[in-house]
Amino acid sequence: MEARGYGPARVLETHGMERGGASGRKEAETASAGPPPIQRFNLREDIGERWNVAAKYPEIVERLTRLLRDYVANGRSTPGPRRKNDRVVDIFNASTVGAAF
Repeated sequence: MEARGYGPARVLETHGMERGGASGRKEAETASAGPPPIQRFNLREDIGERWNVAAKYPEIVERLTRLLRDYVANGRSTPGPRRKNDRVVDIFNASTVGAAF
């Protein structure tokens, strides 16, 4: 979907990264730990976003993360000249996501 000109927010919404939800964890565990730093859902089969499949598809997570970083670096998700962001954009907390992303 990202290749069709959807911006970063749409990619995140569609693929479920950095979204709320328990992702199949027990309620008490979720309350204390919070949501995983990266989440991806198969919305065709799991519209309720219950099963986080990010670990099952690391290549997709990596590709979408690179795409999001490019959007931020370019200041846009659409074709055109590079634009400056009007604020610092921190797409992930590096201490929770790790250097791979």
